[in-house]
Amino acid sequence: MTLAERRNQKELDKRRQGAAIPYALPGELQALSQEDLPAQVASVVEKAPERAVRERDNASDALWEPSVEELGEYKQLFLGLVGDSEALLGTQAGKEVLERSGLPLTELAAIWYLADVDGDGQLALCEFACAMHLTARRRAGSSLPEELPSPLTRLVAGAVDFPEVASPLPQGEDDSRWAIDPDLLNQYRQIFDSIERRHADSLSAVEAQEVLQRSKLSAFELEAIWQLSDVDQESE
Repeated sequence: MTLAERRNQKELDKRRQGAAIPYALPGELQALSQEDLPAQVASVVEKAPERAVRERDNASDALWEPSVEELGEYKQLFLGLVGDSEALLGTQAGKEVLERSGLPLTELAAIWYLADVDGDGQLALCEFACAMHLTARRRAGSSLPEELPSPLTRLVAGAVDFPEVASPLPQGEDDSRWAIDPDLLNQYRQIFDSIERRHADSLSAVEAQEVLQRSKLSAFELEAIWQLSDVDQESE
């Protein structure tokens, strides 16, 4: 008979003899439970805090592990910004990208500090992906870590492979599907005219963001669209 069965049986015998069911375990039964506690159960109890820490760390790792799809989006955005996966993204360009997330400047500074592991003021592809992932998770409600979680440590160390991403418009592909007919162009003009904006002839990045987000596309797709559309790089 197991410990629990023995204890339950003793309480059941007492109840059958007319004793009221106690609100708390009597001292006699507590002593019995301590005397008969198997060594392996005691070992499990002793290791419980260690196990809880390990489970917490594993859950944290899962939160910060970028998916293959996310890595592809980060790479596509990086290529749209600098054109080459081996190039570096400068401080100003990186600042402009991060600020479009809408996060406070103090948090963006912390994200840059965590991602720019070599401290050169520029972001390589792996560092840029780290910054984007921290930004995405923070926007989703997660707290920023004080140091990089292990999945992001591997990422910035170059130990994570990025997927191949397709060119936005492969060479030789018919681009006639991107032609805008007059009726559709007129609809776009009407939408533009209906937006409250600071400047009569342009939208700021923040104003455009509010409109583009209605499409329900991912933040990284919207960022790529903005980069393609803002041909003069004036952020308007």
